[in-house]
Amino acid sequence: MSKHSNAEIRNEHDALFKAFFGAKQTMLDYLNNFFPPELLVHINLESLSLNHTDYMTSDMKAFQSDTVYRAFF
Repeated sequence: MSKHSNAEIRNEHDALFKAFFGAKQTMLDYLNNFFPPELLVHINLESLSLNHTDYMTSDMKAFQSDTVYRAFF
């Protein structure tokens, strides 16, 4: 049985995906290989930009979201 808690495993998994999809070219490759072409024609892939994912709540608690990209249509 593993000595890692579920939170530690989730954080390691999350860090891997954030590092992987945090690279714009990797995200573009993913979109081009796995999204249907009829959807991609509506997205300006050149406008794709990584959004800031660290946030602060009104009561000053910090949290992070998933990797989020913004694109124009």
